[in-house]
Amino acid sequence: MKNILNISLLLGLFLGLFLSCEDDTIEVEYSSAYPIAGEWIVSEYWDGEYGYGPYLLFIYNTSFSEDSIWIDNIYDSGIKAKAGITGETTFAVTGSPDVSGALGGGTVDIEGEVTLGDPDQIRFRVILYDASGVVIDDYYEIGQRKSGFD
Repeated sequence: MKNILNISLLLGLFLGLFLSCEDDTIEVEYSSAYPIAGEWIVSEYWDGEYGYGPYLLFIYNTSFSEDSIWIDNIYDSGIKAKAGITGETTFAVTGSPDVSGALGGGTVDIEGEVTLGDPDQIRFRVILYDASGVVIDDYYEIGQRKSGFD
């Protein structure tokens, strides 16, 4: 009788473990910054002429808002600014402070868009201002996606 009880207990344990297994299907959820978010390989252009690059630029969602992003490593000098998502593939900001401090209290204007394709392309205008409001630089960053942050 004791053996029957032990075998029944073991069978019940194995059956419980087998039934408790969950489906391993992964459901992909995109962040609010998709498809703008990602690592981008960009170069800078002044008046349509190549100026500098390539280098990595990072765009990712903010933790506080579904309609804003961080743009990090602007000017390949660590400038970081918060911009608003203005459409599915567009973003912009006027007078965003440089939270990294690389501009010494200056601000950034950005207006850009992502063109989806193979590979995805990015193009945006950057205007950098010093702390007194004088334009330091006005150029375009153009590049393609290195990887995505879904």
